Amino acid sequence: MSDSTDTARYLTRMRIATPEKVFALGAPGPEPATRPPSLASEARRWSYVLRSRERWPAGAEVALQQQQDAAATLRGFGLDDAALRAIAAAGQAVVQMPYEAEHIGWDGRTFPWEFVLARATKPYRSEGRQLTVMRELQIDAAAQIRAQRWPRHFEPTALAAQAPAPRVLFVHSYPGALAQAYEVQGEQDRVRAAFGLAAEDAARWQVLDTPTLAQLRERCAAFRPEIVHFSGCDNHGGLLRYREAAGPDALVAMDGRVQTVNDWLNGDTVVLDGCLLKGEGGLPQMTVPQPLGDALVAGGHAPFFVGLNLWNSAARIAPMLLPAGVLASMGFQDSFESSLAEYFFDNLYARLRQTHWHLPEAFVQSWAEMRRQADLMPGTGIALWARAPLLPAPGKAAAPPPLPAAAVDITPKERPSAPVELLFKEKTEINYAELHNHQPLFERFELVRLQPDAQPRLRIEVELHCGPERARYDSELVLREPRLNLLKRIRLPLTAALMRTASEALRSALYVKVSVLDGPTLLADTFPLRLLPVDQWRDNQKSGRWLPSFVLPRDPAVQRVITAAQRYVRVIRDDPNAGFEGYQAAAAGTLQPDDESLDQVDLQVEALWAALLHEWQLGYINPPPGYSAKLDSQRLRTPSTIEQARMGTCIDLALLFAACLELVDIYPVIFLLEGHALPGYWRHSGFQTEFRAALPMAREATSDEPTDAAPTVREQREPWWSADHATVWKLIRERRLAPLETVRLTEHCGFREARQAGIDALRSARDFDSALDIVIAREHLITPLPILGGRE
Repeated sequence: MSDSTDTARYLTRMRIATPEKVFALGAPGPEPATRPPSLASEARRWSYVLRSRERWPAGAEVALQQQQDAAATLRGFGLDDAALRAIAAAGQAVVQMPYEAEHIGWDGRTFPWEFVLARATKPYRSEGRQLTVMRELQIDAAAQIRAQRWPRHFEPTALAAQAPAPRVLFVHSYPGALAQAYEVQGEQDRVRAAFGLAAEDAARWQVLDTPTLAQLRERCAAFRPEIVHFSGCDNHGGLLRYREAAGPDALVAMDGRVQTVNDWLNGDTVVLDGCLLKGEGGLPQMTVPQPLGDALVAGGHAPFFVGLNLWNSAARIAPMLLPAGVLASMGFQDSFESSLAEYFFDNLYARLRQTHWHLPEAFVQSWAEMRRQADLMPGTGIALWARAPLLPAPGKAAAPPPLPAAAVDITPKERPSAPVELLFKEKTEINYAELHNHQPLFERFELVRLQPDAQPRLRIEVELHCGPERARYDSELVLREPRLNLLKRIRLPLTAALMRTASEALRSALYVKVSVLDGPTLLADTFPLRLLPVDQWRDNQKSGRWLPSFVLPRDPAVQRVITAAQRYVRVIRDDPNAGFEGYQAAAAGTLQPDDESLDQVDLQVEALWAALLHEWQLGYINPPPGYSAKLDSQRLRTPSTIEQARMGTCIDLALLFAACLELVDIYPVIFLLEGHALPGYWRHSGFQTEFRAALPMAREATSDEPTDAAPTVREQREPWWSADHATVWKLIRERRLAPLETVRLTEHCGFREARQAGIDALRSARDFDSALDIVIAREHLITPLPILGGRE
């Protein structure tokens, strides 16, 4: 779209349909204050809110704020309270969008309708009643006529009482080093089982492993699949995972251009939505949706449905397959837990068979089952797109009645008669900080009930060998649900002295036994496990987020810093009675503190700086040895060790200063850059509160200027961990967050110079990795490790 006028014009062509009524959009709401600047800016704003859902604080206040804001947004689009009531009562809604070209109406396609409609209608829905939202891309009249009934896309025999199995193409694409990071055999078997196909049935079932675009085109033309299941990595998340697997200097291609993964992530070139395929020479090739869609319809045959097990695939990848000819596709809004994604597809495909290929009804039923899963996170989005009507036309027969959950059988016919399947993958190495912070011992530990009417009783035994001691988990349970994820349930006691005091990596073993009582043993084996020492930290996407546990405010050396800083704070604040009262000095009860009160917080931080600068006389030193082939592994010094040696690395000094800030109740932040770390702090507690709520920040962080190319998406994996440089830099620029370059302590520099150096270090996105909020981490029980005192 070129401007807000074009956006508003497109909005007037959109509709929200229920089985009983169709609501037009585009009429302004009655209150000018509730009108959004444009559909484009609202799409960007709400997308930001959802990407930030990990950090939403618990409680009803934020949910109520989101509910009110969502209703205001939709009123601005022309949906009054009566319309919201009608949508809530219907339980289903279809967002109907006309299509002319990719660059026209992109903002309507990227808007998270599922979440905003659900939030806005919540007050009008009875307890437990859900709203399922689907999306219809209205391309041409021929497409509408061709699929008035969903099974019609199949061969004529599909309308018979016994629907046949379709031709299914399973594509998994993990090019280069990603192939070693992902295991797809289990997903492949489950998709095949859901369709009731045999592995040797080449006429109905084929697998394509990490193809080039040309190979995908050739296979689709020859096989003419009716269902395509695509498992792989989207361009945004795939780049992050490829850097983790292959290193920052690994090469990736896009549109004939080849550069390092770091340059793609942090450079000026915008990475467009799409997926990773294999390119020339085996390099990962970022592929955009249009050529992907053309490949899927090669040979003149259009698939009935394309399931995209890809992150960040709902907004552009899935809808852009439809203009090529694909009848329907489904994608995920942003990040999505992998085992949940597989379970959703299992249910969707099995229900497709049992509803005789009625996709809308199968989707509604599958979403209902998904909402019963305990590990489904609020705000998680799945978008179903179709170029055919998703609701019955007036006067036509309605969808078949919903099937009970027990009627869905996704059991492979060749499997043994065991009532349970174990989906299991072990870890080979684990950081003590992960165990300390209640993180799973396994990559995957999931039970799936194979016999719908059974309620098997199982025993789970897990034992970690720690020298003469053993840490053990032993539990019996009854599997009453179709699926049970045990990753968060299996925990080991950490009282073994060897685990808590080990100064070097331990080669241990983990024994696992899963058995059905009065039935078969599903697993009984011992797995080697390397347990890293208590002070060793892994600077990578998986383990780096546990860095807050290395901030040790109760270390005796930190208390000595505060004691010494008492003298400096009285002098710097020119008050003989001054102390460390944290945000009480900055009018903590208001969200808009004045500059003078904020300066009182800065002066307390300056007193800590002065004490470390003048009392400790620090020098710089390289990290202690980690004895690991992994370059991301580093041993960290405690504050007492730094005090004794009078030296530390950049990250040692950052952790030391953060510990001092935490002890005086000033909220610390750790900034991680490529090969560097530095601390910072929130200048007021209210600034952090606004950041966590996401909605006020979203209004300020998103631009009114529409663009059809989004920057690389950095999902927020944990509430305290943010990789969004644009937001972090905005907070720094507005003087809400204050970074400090603590390496300047070793260069005997003053506080203001260190603060400016910190700002300069974070100015560019090129080297930025993430920011970790220590207080938010503590609220989520990411507590300090038991390593007080000196350690080398």
